[in-house]
Amino acid sequence: MLKIVPLKLNSIAEIENILGFSFDKIKKIVENKNNFYSKVSIVIKGKMRILDIPNSSLKIIQGKLAHYFGENVVWPYYVQGGVRNRSVKTNARQHSGKKFVLNLDIKDFFPSITTKMVKNSLMELGLNQKVSTLISELSTYENRVPQGSPSSTYVANMFFLKIDKLINNFCKKHSLIYTRFVDDLTISGKNNIFPYKGTIIQYIARNRLIVSEKKTTIRSSSEKQIVTKLVVNDKIRPDKKYILTLKKDIRETWKGNEGIRKVALKNNITMPKVKGNLWGRTNYIRQFDKKIGREVRALLVKSNFVDVSS
Repeated sequence: MLKIVPLKLNSIAEIENILGFSFDKIKKIVENKNNFYSKVSIVIKGKMRILDIPNSSLKIIQGKLAHYFGENVVWPYYVQGGVRNRSVKTNARQHSGKKFVLNLDIKDFFPSITTKMVKNSLMELGLNQKVSTLISELSTYENRVPQGSPSSTYVANMFFLKIDKLINNFCKKHSLIYTRFVDDLTISGKNNIFPYKGTIIQYIARNRLIVSEKKTTIRSSSEKQIVTKLVVNDKIRPDKKYILTLKKDIRETWKGNEGIRKVALKNNITMPKVKGNLWGRTNYIRQFDKKIGREVRALLVKSNFVDVSS
């Protein structure tokens, strides 16, 4: 059994303490979940997606669950997404300079994980049935992990841990390196990975998840190898597509509030957070390439965020 969740969570009193609500209040929220979500349609990578955004007390609860799991769970090194002090950069660094890189992407990752799957995974990690049931109900909507909830990455990570362990053990046996950034899986090494691809996909399929064939790639060092939007062949640097997407978002903000609203929806943030998001992404590029960073910064200073409101 993987025991990464503190067992002190195995009581209703501890749940009340962590979430700041009485058990009766939490139970009422669970029984009326439909009243605590808003559906928002956005276009991500050219595809229309529906986000289920929690509001009011449920959003507070999910935020506290996310904080608790983020601070108290000891995440294995190969879990890179949603973990403090880990990022696309730390993820990509582990695969830099390798002869072969395999990229896998889980299709419809969050929506494919059901309430029962979350509950069972929590019990497998050592939580009792009552607490596991409560957390799974608080962190799912319409019998799935919702896109748009602050706790979704954490409960999805906990569900995937048993698969992570299988894949990591298999990779270690064959001198390969494995990491996962939410729904992006990367395996790299000095040997051709193609013979092992089928086994890895089977581990995932046995747990009712589907690997996207379109996004499955194996690239050698003679090709451009990309891991979580960073080129890793020699020195780590942002992919050209990442830079072009950022420039496009910045130019949208030149159009005023209508453009800013579009960028906010696309990136699943509120309008007041768009400015910080764009500056953060710009500074991120400057870490790798100061010249391109200056170009992007020159575009960003033309944006006007004065009239942005929540």
